[in-house]
Amino acid sequence: MAEFWAAIGKNIILMTAFTAWATAQILKTITAFWKHEKFKAERLVGAGGMPSSHTSLVVSLASAIGFHDGVDSPLFAV
Repeated sequence: MAEFWAAIGKNIILMTAFTAWATAQILKTITAFWKHEKFKAERLVGAGGMPSSHTSLVVSLASAIGFHDGVDSPLFAV
């Protein structure tokens, strides 16, 4: 099982997508705090709002695959 998690951690494309998602969620929480002057923990994991964590994940995943494998690869098309 440790080998599985080590392999996940070494997958640069997956780590790029996860980092983009986490960054969007953190920014969403910070901006909600700034706007409402109240900490809302559900913004860390909740859907909706801006920046969009779903969009961040998908765009970073597509970009990382394009840079890693090239935009002419079948994986980029998927």
